Amino acid sequence: MVKLKKITLEFPDKREEALYKRVFFKDSLPVTRVAVLLAAFLYALFGVLDFIFVSDHLRTFLILRIGIVVPFLLLFILLSFHKFFYRFWQFLLFMAFLVTGVGIALMIALSPENWSYYGGLMLIFMVGYFFSRLRFIWASIGGWLNLIMFNLLMYFFADVDQQIFLAYNFFYASANLIGMFGSYYFEVSGRRNFYLSRQLDQKQRDLENINQTLESAVESRTRELKENEEKYRLIFERSPLGVFHFNDRWVITECNDHFANIIGRPRILLEGMHLKELSDKRITDAVERVLKGNKASFEGKYKPKGKGKANPVRILFAPIKREMNQTIGGIGLVEDRSEFIEKQKLEKQIAVARESVNFKQKFLANMSHEIRTPLTGIIGMIDILSQTRLNKEQKEYFSTLKLTSENLREIINQILDYSKIEAGRVSIKTRGFNFYELINNARKLYETLCPPGVSLNVYIDPQIPEYIKADDHRVAQIINNLLNNAIKFTKEGTIDLQTIPEKWLADGALLLRVEVTDTGEGIQPEKISKLFKPFSQLDGAENQYSEGTGLGLSIAKELSDLMGGDIGVMSVEGQGSTFWFNFKAEKVSREDAKKSINYSSLKETVPLKILYAEDKLVNQKVVNIMLTSLGHKVTLVKNGQEALDKFQPGNFDLILMDIQMPVMDGVTATRKLKAKYHNDLPPVVGLSANAFEGDREKYINQGLDDYLTKPVKKEDFMLLLHKLSIPR
Repeated sequence: MVKLKKITLEFPDKREEALYKRVFFKDSLPVTRVAVLLAAFLYALFGVLDFIFVSDHLRTFLILRIGIVVPFLLLFILLSFHKFFYRFWQFLLFMAFLVTGVGIALMIALSPENWSYYGGLMLIFMVGYFFSRLRFIWASIGGWLNLIMFNLLMYFFADVDQQIFLAYNFFYASANLIGMFGSYYFEVSGRRNFYLSRQLDQKQRDLENINQTLESAVESRTRELKENEEKYRLIFERSPLGVFHFNDRWVITECNDHFANIIGRPRILLEGMHLKELSDKRITDAVERVLKGNKASFEGKYKPKGKGKANPVRILFAPIKREMNQTIGGIGLVEDRSEFIEKQKLEKQIAVARESVNFKQKFLANMSHEIRTPLTGIIGMIDILSQTRLNKEQKEYFSTLKLTSENLREIINQILDYSKIEAGRVSIKTRGFNFYELINNARKLYETLCPPGVSLNVYIDPQIPEYIKADDHRVAQIINNLLNNAIKFTKEGTIDLQTIPEKWLADGALLLRVEVTDTGEGIQPEKISKLFKPFSQLDGAENQYSEGTGLGLSIAKELSDLMGGDIGVMSVEGQGSTFWFNFKAEKVSREDAKKSINYSSLKETVPLKILYAEDKLVNQKVVNIMLTSLGHKVTLVKNGQEALDKFQPGNFDLILMDIQMPVMDGVTATRKLKAKYHNDLPPVVGLSANAFEGDREKYINQGLDDYLTKPVKKEDFMLLLHKLSIPR
């Protein structure tokens, strides 16, 4: 049943209504143009009557017809060809109805003795209600406004007999009511037909889909039968088990190559051979049981003919029967257990190794968490200290402290990355991003880190797409490592960062190459081969920059391999080095890149009102000072339960949630907040010292909108707010 609004006759569903209006407009436009054009023509043509019946007001009538009404109708026709016409066409048509009606009414008022004009007003009612495609609501308002204007004009300008005036009022009111009924019926019928047509189209599409599904099912079943036969043959031939069939006369009718290998005879000789020739009583006893209709098996060592070594085997026998339970032969499956026994030994060794790796991973995870937690306070306080006034001596102490803490964090990150790579837990997560922005961000950062006398130059080949799809985090990680090394080993001169499109691949992907060239010390040829091995450094008495884990380049190599690329170096001792890596990327549009992350629900206002749940007092203090210095207002709570109690919709623009807290942890609190407030909840960002592969995805899958790893710096919050599309 079609449901329509009582007065406007619109569909309750806005999308349905919008679609109807477009279809109605498209169908009505030719009719409306013809109706309005015909009205303009007749309006002008009937001006001939003015010369016959009107003498006193001829000039006024001609101005009404030729100067006002007809130009308005012609303007309507011209506007109907403009693209914006769809938005206003009903209103303009309503105005045309009103203008033509008022024009005729004025003519009647000025010349009431001319009966032909009374008929003209009736024609206007007919056109407005039935021929112009004016909707019911507009036509009804226009009709009654025309009648009201007729009465007002007759009252002020005409001297007509009261009975005749009432008769015409009754006549026109009846015409309006009839017109309203007809217009109402036409629009309701049209909308019902439109709705039913849509339903019919949907049913037709459903029916076509069902037919296609049935046809596909038949084709699929046919293919399945054929594939089953092929699969059986494939399984028989490629099975890791030895398979053989035999008949009730003990003759092998068919076997596969694996059976021939286990038995130690050519397949061509085995097919047609009597089973008793295998010379193993256990096999002949099993065949006897099978030919009596029973299953049989044995496990032990079998010595192939002509071979000195006996192999451990297991053979399963089953009868093949026809109707009436008649046994016509059997099938045997032979498993060479040599590999299985060897595999068991290896599995025990692997289990011991895996247990050792898991222990190491847990140890690293716990150590990482325990180190990162106080490191958050240390780095945070160092960051805050940088914003205070320091004398020259204090600045030197501060620089040493900041460099040492950053080195400590980088060492922890590299050890974790290497442990994840070693355990095979690193995966590449591609998404669309702005490659130019990534390179420029690296330039802005490392320009400030270059020592005096060293300049950083950046070149991006214009053939490289601005937006690409790759793992932006890992690309940036490798670039940062190469730039760090270049700055470390370059005392003066230049460092060049350039990106070039190496080649387009067959699958449509692009192989991008990034090079970092420096004018530093260069590398001895015999040491180049060791650069990308774990814990390798350019050590020696002459090298004052040998601090670090020696894992950076080995991690970069593993990451470039995972991204479908490679890494290498070209160097001349004493002249400098060029480190390069490449990776596979796909070209994407700006819109696709923006879809990678969507935080449009966050209000773009400054300052932000931020709710921060954290149980550690030092972390509370550090984060509070960082965010307050960025102009934001921070409300502190000590656990997830307090965050749940404190939050009210509209009071906060962002929630920062520590993961591990007493009373209620951050994940539980986030789930309860989302279950309670749904769309009224701002983004919730988790903070934790857990930094292993999968931690971020794990917490996001559990309900968090984003995740920051401790220790968190002021720049991390600025980057987060930028990613959340919050201008500062």
